[in-house]
Amino acid sequence: MDEFKKLDPTSKRIYSVVSLLQSFVLTPYFSICIKCGNFKTENLLKRITKGDLTGIINYSKDSYKTEGFSRTYGLGFGEDALFTNNKIIADIIYTHVFSKSDLVYPMLQDIVSAITLDDEVEVALLHMLLIDKVRKGVIPELETIQKISLFKQSIKEIKSRPLLHHLAKMQMHSGHYQEADLTLKDALYASFRGFSEKRENVIDSMARLELHRAEKAVNDKHEDKAWEHLDRAEKLFGDASINPLETPHPYQGLGRTYLAKARLSADEDTEMLYYLLALRECSYAENNADSPSVLAWHSLKSEAIQELGRMGFNKEKASRISSHMRNGDGYAFLAEYEINEKNYTAALELVDEGLSRHADSLWLIRTKVYITRRLSPEDYTTLRHELNKFLRIHGDRFDIMLSFELAMVTFKLGEYKNSRKLFKELLSRSKYIPRRLRPTEMNRWTEGGSPKEFHGVVRKPPRAGEFGWIECTTLANFEDDIRVRKADIEFELQGNDRVVFNLIFNMAGPQASRVRKHA
Repeated sequence: MDEFKKLDPTSKRIYSVVSLLQSFVLTPYFSICIKCGNFKTENLLKRITKGDLTGIINYSKDSYKTEGFSRTYGLGFGEDALFTNNKIIADIIYTHVFSKSDLVYPMLQDIVSAITLDDEVEVALLHMLLIDKVRKGVIPELETIQKISLFKQSIKEIKSRPLLHHLAKMQMHSGHYQEADLTLKDALYASFRGFSEKRENVIDSMARLELHRAEKAVNDKHEDKAWEHLDRAEKLFGDASINPLETPHPYQGLGRTYLAKARLSADEDTEMLYYLLALRECSYAENNADSPSVLAWHSLKSEAIQELGRMGFNKEKASRISSHMRNGDGYAFLAEYEINEKNYTAALELVDEGLSRHADSLWLIRTKVYITRRLSPEDYTTLRHELNKFLRIHGDRFDIMLSFELAMVTFKLGEYKNSRKLFKELLSRSKYIPRRLRPTEMNRWTEGGSPKEFHGVVRKPPRAGEFGWIECTTLANFEDDIRVRKADIEFELQGNDRVVFNLIFNMAGPQASRVRKHA
């Protein structure tokens, strides 16, 4: 790091741009480049011997230590190669090898043609170059038609799902919907030696294609066709909705689909219903996803709320939709409004009325649990009663907030074996959520409004980056040790210390906090 700080800005940029240079990417990419007629070695060699790449790669006419490019041109790894960021070797090709912008497209054509199909590394690097560089617009000289052409050239030999999927996305954004449809169908069943991605991602794109077609049908004044496309989009987004913790995109797509249906609805009740359905998907994703893409929900949510306000949505209309359309989302929507105004009692009345008609509404159950925790945070029996409603329906949709609440309450009620199973499932299913291991004050175990105290013995002291373990002597029949971080120890450990501590929960289970030496 000290050596890096001494570099000039240009050298720093080079060091930060080149990423798996030493271990993975250098030799395969150069061996591909050697095969290409438009590759001008003097441009790169000048950079290596006298320019910005000096020290990252050693150049010697007598060096034949590695294969591929280095065997031909005497390249070996420089002593500073370990300091480089090794991942984006394609940027070296673009920045230091393409001397003229008009050579970019023919050079890439040559690279695609030069790929050895039996060489797994070269095929992997082709995916990296096309998807990370060409498809995502890092190389600005390429026009969309050229990008599509490069993908089509590659797919003639390598029919992998990722390449077909990204080609379809470009076709879709270019307005070539029929071509995109055919390509997505090919992608759905494509298989090429392990180069794959989840089928649900392709189905999600198929649904988005239907949204694009619906928008075009609306612009062309063909509302019947628009409804057909929206119905297909709704079904496809439903098929793609496997786990919002992994990807919230299908739920976002469902929200957009319901908004589009609301705009097309002529009947007020139907229009309100679709706005409520859109908000339900927003609520579900916000409570179950931890992704920057969730920010895209704000405009969707704002439009639905504004339109319901414009139509004067109230309890009477919520009741009407509940009766005529068998949907209780109106009660949940009104209850959330009361919660924002801190009117928890009024919110509770709305939720209870909604649940009396729609006991399987996940949105209502989640809202009821939230209100119960606010009004009676230590009434675990009542909380468990509400969470049992979730247990009866949780096979339809996994809900991370309710599953976490259920695991915590089960532990606090002394059902340690069941809570262990619940936390284990929760931890495995929340692996895409960074916040899952972050304890918060709201999840500290309290008694009488103050943090509850426990006693125990430190069996294994924590180290930096590693948990320690405390045997809890307070909890009867609890056989596991409690995890503890080094930062939570408030005194100098001696070994087998008797301690007093609090418990705080994250999605891995209970964790010791504010650990003090027992007097």
